[in-house]
Amino acid sequence: MASESTSFQASAVQCLTMHLPTLPHDDHVTLIGRITDCDNEKLVGNVIMTSSTGEDVLVELTGCLFRNVAIATRDITVDQCLFETSYQPTKAVLPPTSVIVDIFSPENLSILFPDVMESIGRGEKYFYMLRSICDAYIRHGLETVSETERKKSDARYLKRLCNIANATDVSRIAYDDIYSKMDELLSHVPEYAQEVSMIKSLGDHFPTTLRDPQSAMTKLFKPECMAAFSWNL
Repeated sequence: MASESTSFQASAVQCLTMHLPTLPHDDHVTLIGRITDCDNEKLVGNVIMTSSTGEDVLVELTGCLFRNVAIATRDITVDQCLFETSYQPTKAVLPPTSVIVDIFSPENLSILFPDVMESIGRGEKYFYMLRSICDAYIRHGLETVSETERKKSDARYLKRLCNIANATDVSRIAYDDIYSKMDELLSHVPEYAQEVSMIKSLGDHFPTTLRDPQSAMTKLFKPECMAAFSWNL
């Protein structure tokens, strides 16, 4: 959600109530929002999803919390990330889960979406290059920033970075070759443009992130790090 000058990121939902086993996939839906509290730091409200006619309530979300991206702080505890699911009985006759497996099988998807699956196939073929680029950024950051300078970073995060840097199943490239490898990758898989743009933005900033993890917030929500969606309505 955004105003002219402020962007808000979804942070929490107090309660989500489904009034149907599944949402209709063959009809439009209507969202009705009501703001209950708003200040410079947060926006709180409730959202109701109804059928296109507004006659049937499909989903209710209460206590939706959005935080100001520019001043968001990392003060969320693990306990706040937990939720309780209340199962409600339903009389709906649902198909077996094997139906989903059949629908999303590579063979079926290749028939339904041949162009998309062809792009995915090429992406998988050259994914190793994407991994090599990330590996080069990580190794450069760890070599550039001393352990003392990394003290603000989470210990588990640093351990994971070290494990990645020490992996032996990665095709190593030099830090100075990153940009040329990006160009080579995009020549084979132009569909990787979004990912490459995001990795470049975060990777160039990575040493600063190791010194000050909070600084990554200035990069995460820039256009190159926000997924691009196209809707066919």
